[in-house]
Amino acid sequence: MSNDAWKTKEAGQTLLTARWVVGHENGRHVLFENGEVVYENGRIVFVGHHYRGPVARRIDHGMALIGPGFVDLDALSDLDTGVLGLVIAGSGATLVHCPLVMARHGAALDHFSRLRGSGLRIGMGTDTWPPDMILNMQFGLMLGRVMAGEIDTPKSADLYDAATIGGADALHRPDLGRLQPGAAADIVVIDLSNDRLGQIIDPIACLLTSACGRDVHTVIISGRTVMAEGRIPGFDFEAAHQRAQAQFERLVARYPERTWRHPSVNKIFPPTYRRLRA
Repeated sequence: MSNDAWKTKEAGQTLLTARWVVGHENGRHVLFENGEVVYENGRIVFVGHHYRGPVARRIDHGMALIGPGFVDLDALSDLDTGVLGLVIAGSGATLVHCPLVMARHGAALDHFSRLRGSGLRIGMGTDTWPPDMILNMQFGLMLGRVMAGEIDTPKSADLYDAATIGGADALHRPDLGRLQPGAAADIVVIDLSNDRLGQIIDPIACLLTSACGRDVHTVIISGRTVMAEGRIPGFDFEAAHQRAQAQFERLVARYPERTWRHPSVNKIFPPTYRRLRA
């Protein structure tokens, strides 16, 4: 895709191709090898092989995975995962799983597969920096297996489903979290061609073991390309990062005022190693 492809007024049908496409049939994700996705007017028209209708644009993403946009519910409530989990499942509510921030605080959900098997709907959130859904799926997979004491439970598909279908169903939006005719054209293209990902047998398993948010190539929301080739057009990342760093440093300087007993900044944020200054 060219750098100015995002500027195109996306009238007419757009056809995307890639080595793998995550479609949705009969309530489940399915994987199309060398698949196609066609969208128009913000909605999916076709997912599968050999689309025969006229299209305005064809974009080949090569060695990539095209899937539905992730649904980041971005919240988590602490809970007893025994009886309370069953109560939540019975109410039709959703557990929002944020495994990365939990792991940073020395905690893990006990446990993903048991709760999901009991009928509890689970969606995914990030709730921390980086807001990387792929990284959260990876932590959820690893911690889920640690807590279950199993080498293959949960499966990669379980976390991917939670990040897509689970979040969409929690919002009562059957048009989100899946690529099927009539669904919103919310599409994520993940580049799996980089050699740092290693070799690929299954693209979802590769995503859950080797990829990260930086491998996202293109993001399409309601048929509008908002990120292309890893860049958001018109957004100055460097300037924004500098502003954010300055704002954060001002915030850190005020932490002693809002912390019990007003310790120094170095007590609140101790350095990793002893610092030697010239």
